[in-house]
Amino acid sequence: EVMSSDGKTVFATLVKGAFFGETSLFFKTKRTSTVRAISFCEVFQLDKCDIDDELRQRNFDLSRMLDTFNSIANSNKRRNAAVAANLEASKMKQNKLYKMIDQSDSMNVSAIKTRRIFLPHSVFRCHWD
Repeated sequence: EVMSSDGKTVFATLVKGAFFGETSLFFKTKRTSTVRAISFCEVFQLDKCDIDDELRQRNFDLSRMLDTFNSIANSNKRRNAAVAANLEASKMKQNKLYKMIDQSDSMNVSAIKTRRIFLPHSVFRCHWD
């Protein structure tokens, strides 16, 4: 799941073969959201220098790739803003979305317990990362 940095809003659920982190990788920006696994998955890390080396070895149109990632980034921003706006609207009783959503079904992310070994700066994470 791609979530807001506060962990309260799920913007998207990724599927097999999906990728994330391209905004930070290509535009040298801090991450704009958090990604968490809701089931078992394999995650691979690609460093900036690795992708730069790979692109240099191929006849690759960098401007076309950046245009594509700009388009993806803009689309993600629009989608995330719409999701956040709809979630806020769903809290107002006079809104149609309020009637469609079971308010008791809202998930309290902060109530989910994470095993201590998976928390940042744990011994496990230091060795794993």
